[in-house]
Amino acid sequence: RRLAGGWAPVAAICVAAVALRVGVGLHGYSGANSPPKFGDYEAQRHWMEVTLNLPLQEWYVQTEANDLGYWGLDYPPLSAYQ
Repeated sequence: RRLAGGWAPVAAICVAAVALRVGVGLHGYSGANSPPKFGDYEAQRHWMEVTLNLPLQEWYVQTEANDLGYWGLDYPPLSAYQ
């Protein structure tokens, strides 16, 4: 069976999806050109280090081992628990 509207709507959606992907890919990312914060991957890596190596009561507190100015946790504790 043929689609009622033909292939035009499907083609339009595919073209829009590719255009969106290309448009997003042309722009920078969070942390671009600001070492040592190189973006979301680095943020996730740091948050995993915090949640795995510090007790829960230190996750949201400025300590010598947890510099909140670098990349403090910004989500609820149970969503970060490993």
